[in-house]
Amino acid sequence: MDVMEVKGIGAWSMFKLIGGTFMVIGLIAGLIAGLSGQFFGLESIEFIDEIISKGPLAISLLGLGLGIACGIAIGLSCAILALIYNFFAMIMGGIKIVVK
Repeated sequence: MDVMEVKGIGAWSMFKLIGGTFMVIGLIAGLIAGLSGQFFGLESIEFIDEIISKGPLAISLLGLGLGIACGIAIGLSCAILALIYNFFAMIMGGIKIVVK
């Protein structure tokens, strides 16, 4: 049984993995929301209400755009958290994992 320590996490790989995953989830959720017309209160924003009134294609593109934006925002957040982890792991030591 070996004990290994995670000393650092690649911020770019974290962004690609988490951002990409949530981008795909956001795209699917955005398309479903766009096609069903359920924007969960976002239609109260004047800009989004104008897009919704343009028709199904505009609604689908809005859903796609929101999905991409959410994926990028979550990916950046996770990349920043990876950098914070790396900083504290450098000072205090990383997470120890037991490998059998």
